[in-house]
Amino acid sequence: MQTAKREHVLSGLVGAFLGSLIGVACIVAVGQLGYVASFCGVVLAVCAIKGYGLLGGAMTRKGAVIASILTIFMTYLGNRLDFAVSVARTLDIDIFSAFRALDSLLNTEYTVSRAYWGNLVLLYLFTLVGAVPTLFAAFRHAGRDSAPSEPAPQPAPEPAPEPPPAAPSEARRAFTGSLFHALLPFIGLFLGVLVFWLSLTPAVLNLLVGQAESPEALLRGYRTWYILLIGAAVVAVLLPVAGSVIAIKKADISLTLLGLVVVSVGFPLFLGVAMLGQEDVPGLLARSGEDLAQLESGQLEQATVWLSPRTQQEGLPGPYAEGQPEPVTQYSATGASADPTWTPFYIPDCLGFAPDRQTLYNGNESISWNEENSQQYRLSYTTHFHLVVSVEPVGDEAGG
Repeated sequence: MQTAKREHVLSGLVGAFLGSLIGVACIVAVGQLGYVASFCGVVLAVCAIKGYGLLGGAMTRKGAVIASILTIFMTYLGNRLDFAVSVARTLDIDIFSAFRALDSLLNTEYTVSRAYWGNLVLLYLFTLVGAVPTLFAAFRHAGRDSAPSEPAPQPAPEPAPEPPPAAPSEARRAFTGSLFHALLPFIGLFLGVLVFWLSLTPAVLNLLVGQAESPEALLRGYRTWYILLIGAAVVAVLLPVAGSVIAIKKADISLTLLGLVVVSVGFPLFLGVAMLGQEDVPGLLARSGEDLAQLESGQLEQATVWLSPRTQQEGLPGPYAEGQPEPVTQYSATGASADPTWTPFYIPDCLGFAPDRQTLYNGNESISWNEENSQQYRLSYTTHFHLVVSVEPVGDEAGG
């Protein structure tokens, strides 16, 4: 005879926490070795769920929600701790100071910000990959353990004809169907995060801007990307919402199910608002539209400037992940001034601009020296992105 195992929530919570610590340690250790730690999300999810079942005695829907919430939080903590350790090693400060300073770095250091958010999305994606099959396996095991035992045969005064055998898989199918409906919000969460992650991959942006042959085509490609990012964020929320609606209609409504619905809908909502808000993607979409209107009307800004020899290959603003295309070169430019102020301009590679670096502005010399020896350029550019549409040398070549 099989008897249902009793669930111990507090012990299960301790087990899930201890298991998740293994995943956090994996994230930090692999990240500090210089490798991509995203796959450690699978380790964290499996260890947290298995830890709950091991110490909790059984995995129920309540346990699934508790383990899932803890997994989401510990994944966020693991990513943050990994970056804090990297900052502490780079700046030679203690880990606690680095942990507190991380928010400031994310707001001021563009490269750190895009690496942080890109790694967090990948971690959550792999966490979901590990969590879904582990939860299914745990629930199937719990269903077998809690299946009612067959009653002992009662003696009959007279033999009766045997009834047709009942389908042994009927109860299992009913349990599996109920489990599937209960996990629909989590499945929607997985698919939504997958869609959002795909919109951030370099392949998508490269498809839109990789073959741009003019500044207008380049800006139009970025504008399309901003629209895709916002659309992917909306889809990432709508998929778990749809799964939640079906689950509420098909499965038994309980506080556990409602908790899973809140987590599955709230997490992508938080992730989308946090990432798109920090990178101001809606604002980028609006400004790119205004710059495109400038390009189409020909009413561009103009300036005569010197260009600094210090350049950097870049992309236009957006929530970048590692390996995104960099189709523009950032130049710093200044006008004639005793105390020059440098303004960044983005010159598309498709313009083929390749100045003689010996004729660019020399910061070690005076303004008068640069007026005689450094080449000035007339730039036509957009107001918001400072995307250069044309660049022409002013007068004769310097030193000619």
